[in-house]
Amino acid sequence: MNYKDININILNKNSINTANEIIPLISDFHKNTKLINKLSKINILNKNEFFFYHAKDCKNIPEKIFSLLLTILGKNIRSPLCSLRTRLTNDLLSNSSSEIILLLNFFHLYKIYQTNTYNMQKSATTYCLFNHSNRYLWRIERIKTFLSGKKNTNIKICILYNIIELNFIKLLHQIFPNATLVIRFHDMLSNQKQIHFIQKIKKLSFCKCETYSFLDHKKYNINYWPNSVNFIELQKINKKESNQDIYDLYFLGIADNKRLEFLKTLISRLGKQKIKFYIDAVVFDKKNKDNIKNLLMEIINRYNSPSLVEVSPVSYPIYIQHIANSKAIIDLYRLYPDEGLSFRTAEALALKKKIITNRDLNANNLYKFKENILSFDDIDKVNLKEFIDKPYVDPDPELLKQFDINEQIKNYLKN
Repeated sequence: MNYKDININILNKNSINTANEIIPLISDFHKNTKLINKLSKINILNKNEFFFYHAKDCKNIPEKIFSLLLTILGKNIRSPLCSLRTRLTNDLLSNSSSEIILLLNFFHLYKIYQTNTYNMQKSATTYCLFNHSNRYLWRIERIKTFLSGKKNTNIKICILYNIIELNFIKLLHQIFPNATLVIRFHDMLSNQKQIHFIQKIKKLSFCKCETYSFLDHKKYNINYWPNSVNFIELQKINKKESNQDIYDLYFLGIADNKRLEFLKTLISRLGKQKIKFYIDAVVFDKKNKDNIKNLLMEIINRYNSPSLVEVSPVSYPIYIQHIANSKAIIDLYRLYPDEGLSFRTAEALALKKKIITNRDLNANNLYKFKENILSFDDIDKVNLKEFIDKPYVDPDPELLKQFDINEQIKNYLKN
């Protein structure tokens, strides 16, 4: 049984219904994930059973004893002794069907990369590390003993997302001696641990550090490549969805207290202008879900609009369908206007959708796509419905290459 097919049992004594509410989107990767209310409920001798729980969840003596047994047997995922490391390494060593391995540190990235590497020009396999990559680490001496010179020479590229453990990098180099290791970062570099890691990794000839932020590229002298997607695969989705209902505008974002005020103002403005929209206002607080949805739908109903708001986390394929069913998207920066471009930019360009954004157009070179992009600074200076409805202008294909994952892979192989 391969690493993805293991059975993960998450201890839950609260009123939670799904594993994804504890570890977002884990069931997209580990299909056999389930909730249990007692540690002793499952046969721990089954080699495919593993357990995720916190020490504070084990409150009585029998549970504490059982927890110790799970740790000794390598079944406790939160323990450095967990044998999942062995399962993962065996998978990495035996993979003969791929040239590219992607290792991700967050489950929510899995569907993004699974979709965007599907039917790619180069075959790829994606793995998610469980929570923190250091749970999978060996000391270098143990690595040498365990591997005994085993290698996988099929792999040409190993892309690591948000993984900054030097020992793990060295392990991967031993497993994939012919591969270039590319370390990418999901966010702006602000953590000192990340910065110290970059300084060390730049000295290794088999590694490349890469960022989606042009600011960080200049500041830390590391490679720059914006977040990229598979244009061919996304355009297939766009064609498939083209006969569905069309919305003028689509927005996805977390509806926290700060964002909620923005959404209320936005919905009111769009309602006044008779713009039909779909909003995925993601709410993680179960108690507030219905309240927030009712609040936003009340504003929509004032304008007799056919628009919709949903408040549950949405899967990546459904999110892409929503973009495909819309004429334009709203894209907001998370930290800074010049932080770098999100996946939404690449997705909108691949799906030929217009973008309304509060990002700095000049800092991110978005001015090159000015016919299809509207800055929030200019939103009151134009007829918004007219901007949304006017025909999409195909950009120069050369400008789009930096947003295409196939071009990104070609670049890795070339350099």
